[in-house]
Amino acid sequence: MGLGELGQDAARKLQVMGFDVAGWSRSPKAVEGLATFAGSDGMIDFLARTDILVSLLPLTPDTRGLIDAKLLAGLAQGGRLGGPFLINAGRGGLQVEADILPTRDAHGAGRRRVTLHVRYPKTPGGRIEAGFMQARSHALVDLEGCPLLVPALAPAPDIARAIGHILRGLAKPLDVQVTATDSGLDCDIRGSGPLVDGLRQKLIALARGLLERIQRFLNDNGMLPASS
Repeated sequence: MGLGELGQDAARKLQVMGFDVAGWSRSPKAVEGLATFAGSDGMIDFLARTDILVSLLPLTPDTRGLIDAKLLAGLAQGGRLGGPFLINAGRGGLQVEADILPTRDAHGAGRRRVTLHVRYPKTPGGRIEAGFMQARSHALVDLEGCPLLVPALAPAPDIARAIGHILRGLAKPLDVQVTATDSGLDCDIRGSGPLVDGLRQKLIALARGLLERIQRFLNDNGMLPASS
């Protein structure tokens, strides 16, 4: 969806890779060698033949919330992939989150590793942010949680912010990778450079405190086996 410069370039590259590609745009467009559809009338036929929907639409008042339950239901349901796939390479506002989340497939229970970017407030007393970068942007999406992660990673954003608080004096952007393992959570801090002993000791104390909190969280949510 979207037959601007980016959309047409993506369509050509996918054709070279052997995909049977069609394109949809709000107004009619003729693209050599590509089946095209347009408007609400063309949307029905376009979706019915589509196994993998790639959205490269701009975010405008007309496209905001365009990818909703009704649109997803119109995609090919009995294709070779066993069901349709959505790749939204545009802005998040194109999709209705409440309609997208029930259809997600996070490879079983969810992803067991996440890398969060930590950024510091521009004004004194502001909140340290931890999350993902927006597509094609330097803006950070501050997270409280992510439904694609295993439940054990629910504390990851708070852990990343706590690490950022300890290392705030470095004034460096950090990446914190958190991995859910069978024995707990592993944290890998990137971008800090060598740490003086005082900061290392603070991180060790944080880890001990977080361990107790995480164990309580896992126990409360039935994610740890009962002790005998």
